[in-house]
Amino acid sequence: MHNCILGLGYGMGVRAFSTLLASGPFGMPPILFDEQIAEAMGVYENAYVDTEGVTTKLEGHALQVHCATAKHLVDMYRSVYNHIPQYWRTCDGILRSMHSGAVRQYGCVSTSQDRLHLPNGLSLHYKQLTKDNEDNWVYTGKRGVQTYVYSAKMAENITQAVSRIVMSEAMNRVSPYYKIVLTVHDELVCCVPEAQGQECLDYMIAVMSESPSWAEHLPLAAEGSISTTYGGAK
Repeated sequence: MHNCILGLGYGMGVRAFSTLLASGPFGMPPILFDEQIAEAMGVYENAYVDTEGVTTKLEGHALQVHCATAKHLVDMYRSVYNHIPQYWRTCDGILRSMHSGAVRQYGCVSTSQDRLHLPNGLSLHYKQLTKDNEDNWVYTGKRGVQTYVYSAKMAENITQAVSRIVMSEAMNRVSPYYKIVLTVHDELVCCVPEAQGQECLDYMIAVMSESPSWAEHLPLAAEGSISTTYGGAK
C-alpha cells in the first residue's frame, strides 16, 4: 500500500482512490470494501459519496459502500497527516506568486514570473501560467500542449525536483572514490573490489544521510547492503 500512500500525499481524491483499490492496486488483487468492513471502520451507514467517474464492476449500494469507506480513509489520511494539506495550500500560493511574477522565497525554492527556482540554480518553467475558464491552473507544456497543474501536483513537482538534487549531490561526493554503475530512483549502486565493499557502503550511507547545506533540517536516512549481484543486494 506504499504507493497508495504516496498517491494520497500528492492529492489523490476519493474517486481515483476508489477506482485504484477496486482495480487491484499495482498488481494486487482488488480491494473491495463491504458493509462489514465499513462498519468496522466506523463509516456511517447513510454516508453518501458521489460515485460518478468511479470505474469498477460494483454497482448501486455496493459501490456506495465501497466509495464511502474509501472516502473515510482519504479523510483520515488528510487528518492524521494534516501538514500535507497545509503544504498543498502553500503550493497554491506558489502558483499564485509565479502567475503574478512575485519574487518570493518558500523554504529552499523561490518564485519569479512563471518560474520555480531550485536550490541548485536551475528552475522549473511553467510557461504562460494562467487560469482557464473553469478556474484551473494551466501552462504551455512540451510541444505547446496546454498542461494542467494544481497545488498537490506542484507539491509532487517540488518533491521530485529537490529529491533529484539531493541524489545528484550525493553522487558527486561518492563518484570520486567509488565507481557508480547504476541509479534507480533514490538508490545508488557502486561496483568496487570485494575488499572495499564495507568501507564503500559505510561511506555511501554517511553521505546519503547528511542533510544538504540548503536544507539543514531536512531529515535524511539511508540503508544498504553488499552483494555480488544487484538482485542480491535488494
